[in-house]
Amino acid sequence: MPESTRYLTEGVAKALAREIEEAGGAEIFAVLTRDDPKARFDTVQVACRGLDTEVPALVSRTKPGDMTVHNHPSGSLKPSAADLNVATMFGEEGVGSMIVDNRVGKCYIVVEPYAPPPKQDIGPEEVAAIFEPGGALSQKLSRYETRESQVEMAARVTHTLNEGKILAVEAGTGTGKSLAYLIPALLWTKRNQGRVAIATKTIALQEQLVYKDIPIARQAVPDAPKASLVKGRNNYVCLRKLNDLKSNQLDLFAPEESSVKKEIEDLAEWVAESGSGDMADLPFTPSRDAWDMVRSDADMCLGAKCPFFQKAPFYESRRRAAQSKILIVNQALLFSDLAVRQASGNYKASAVIPPYEHIILDEAHSVEDIATDHFGEKLSSFGLRLTLGKFLGKTKNQRGLLHRLFQATLDHGAFDFRKALDDALMPDFRFMQEQTVDQLYAMSNALFNALNPERRGQAVFWLKDSLLETGKLDEAKEEAKKLLGLAHELMLILKKIREMAYEQSEAFLERMEGLLIELDARMGRLNESVSALRNFAIQAKENQIPWLELRPRRQYDEFEYRVSPLDVSPVLRESLFKPFKSIVMTSATLDLKDGFEFLSSRNGLLGWEERDWSFAAYPSPFDYRRQTRLFVAQMDPAPNQHGFVDCLFELILGAACSPYQGGTLVLFTSYQMLNAAARRLEGPLAAAGVNLLVQGRAARSFLVDQLKKTRGVLLGTDSFWEGIDLPGDALSKLIIAKLPFRQVGDPIFEARCAALEADGKSSFKEYSLPLALLKFKQGAGRLIRHKDDSGVLIVADNRIRSKYYGRKFLGLVDGYPLTHAPADELFRLLEQQGQTA
Repeated sequence: MPESTRYLTEGVAKALAREIEEAGGAEIFAVLTRDDPKARFDTVQVACRGLDTEVPALVSRTKPGDMTVHNHPSGSLKPSAADLNVATMFGEEGVGSMIVDNRVGKCYIVVEPYAPPPKQDIGPEEVAAIFEPGGALSQKLSRYETRESQVEMAARVTHTLNEGKILAVEAGTGTGKSLAYLIPALLWTKRNQGRVAIATKTIALQEQLVYKDIPIARQAVPDAPKASLVKGRNNYVCLRKLNDLKSNQLDLFAPEESSVKKEIEDLAEWVAESGSGDMADLPFTPSRDAWDMVRSDADMCLGAKCPFFQKAPFYESRRRAAQSKILIVNQALLFSDLAVRQASGNYKASAVIPPYEHIILDEAHSVEDIATDHFGEKLSSFGLRLTLGKFLGKTKNQRGLLHRLFQATLDHGAFDFRKALDDALMPDFRFMQEQTVDQLYAMSNALFNALNPERRGQAVFWLKDSLLETGKLDEAKEEAKKLLGLAHELMLILKKIREMAYEQSEAFLERMEGLLIELDARMGRLNESVSALRNFAIQAKENQIPWLELRPRRQYDEFEYRVSPLDVSPVLRESLFKPFKSIVMTSATLDLKDGFEFLSSRNGLLGWEERDWSFAAYPSPFDYRRQTRLFVAQMDPAPNQHGFVDCLFELILGAACSPYQGGTLVLFTSYQMLNAAARRLEGPLAAAGVNLLVQGRAARSFLVDQLKKTRGVLLGTDSFWEGIDLPGDALSKLIIAKLPFRQVGDPIFEARCAALEADGKSSFKEYSLPLALLKFKQGAGRLIRHKDDSGVLIVADNRIRSKYYGRKFLGLVDGYPLTHAPADELFRLLEQQGQTA
């Protein structure tokens, strides 16, 4: 073993030895640093102190080029399996690992540190050459055409990466924005340290990136770095939980749980035969109960201490990601990761996903909504009942964590523990569980009686001050306090069970490790699930929107209480814009011809001077004057007047059955109008031999595939305005039933409008109208997907011509030749279009 002073200065060696002595000879974890990568380490910072055999290891305290060091009190410096796992984790980040004896005389280097070289900028001409005629892309793609807007966008993304800036870029449909950011990202990560996380909103775009665009881009960039699709932890089997179920718990299942038991046995067989633990690879769809028992969960994970750590499907996926420079994630996973990093202050170590330094947000028009979802808290009556049911089922014989724990005591001589569980703890828990569920119903009943006494369908309510001041929710608040008290009693029982469990023999603890990990995790979840009750119906804190969703059901009336941020711009600045070296936000719909003012005002960039940021817009290369027509129907009833649905029905039927061939997509703003139109259309379309597809009657992907196959009529609402690709004559007629203004009753929308009005601003002009314009632009973008497509856009809402704001909507499609005519005239024009198509 080499002398430690080969790597450390004598002062650092003495300081380490002194720290170890002061820790009583136990293990310590320290970080060594140096300014000169060729010199010895001359600075030490002790980060953790542990036990005689283990100590925590904190990645967040390190940077590439540092050396971590911990001591082995035994004197043997050979690394353990856990040491190797931790050293691998650090090594992937360029951080070295060293083991020393307690005197710090000898050392063993597990991983050498690696300090990244200075940043290397990408030459704009190098990027442009890949896109030019005769360049790498044209050599790889037989029908490749150089698009000026794509080349210009790639140059802007390159500049953003080089300079460490923020860029919002609108790329019109057909620009080829994916390759315009992938090529610079691959070149940048090839030359430099750090990863690029690329986040999309829709599965369709994620699959396009993984299976189409990234393989093309990697062919165009010699020796391109790897890219990985990163999924959430819950997509993977936990081998420890699965093994624990097979070895220790399957015989604890009650007879009526035989179907779940059989699923777990099938899952175990599948994992053994396939070697896969990714739910996407499963040949069958597991039930929620079965998957919940075997899936990987952060709060039930042993990490590097787990005996299955090396083979764990989740960690295998993360090791692949750690070896990749490009991470493909969905926006929900990215913002879950950002929320964890903001809470912990950790932007260097792995969190929900591996660390990254640059972010590309595709479909970035949704950033405000995604951030709103992930930087709030919630409590649902269903979720709380489900959490309680995981401890004990409804009957004495049903599966539950406590029942399985009790059964386990039968074979291990834990007599006192078993007797306490049987005589008092489990009966007490069941009694309090029943009381808690009854109290949950009482709270739910009070909420419905106060806000929806007729139980007339699903409803949402913003708990604004004016509502709270009426006293309507006083009874519900009292019921919530009682619920909190009962939940506290449940936690006391669970804590007693936990204390007694950990007093048992080592043999018992070793065999029951999985159950005890689950107990700790489920106690944490129970505590989290009721924490929102502490603030229920109390005046919201600044920048918070408290709201309720009430869902009447045949068996139980369900509620969900949520607290959402009023303004996400502060949290976006702190969690997204400040910590990362560069951020590119792109979409086909960011600019409302307002110089990106609406986007920048909502995400916190407007008026913010801490970072350099810029905007750019690149138009679609499509010839809309040749490929499209815009028809605005002259319909007497306005959308909010009686008879509008009748006229809309005639318009849809006439367009769908016209000689103009191709599929028809009708975009609605509410399920009520969609379902009313569906009822009217079913018979006539069936008689005409036209297939009718309705959102809600089948999965979104299935409906889209069926429209491509049948060229029928698809009726869709919110999620169909974006993220679907219907090229060619799969879609030739796009009908927008109403201008997509947000519906009254959305508490977040109402609260944000009220805040603007209170600030002396027009909520319609500054929020409601821009949101509708963005949605309209997204919807219109479904029509033309390729240069050979053609189609007609039909707007049934006459306000686009009669109201002053209509010109703003028309301005977003000003390339479309416009016809404003009655429905009969539109049908005649469609017939002409069909004859000339």
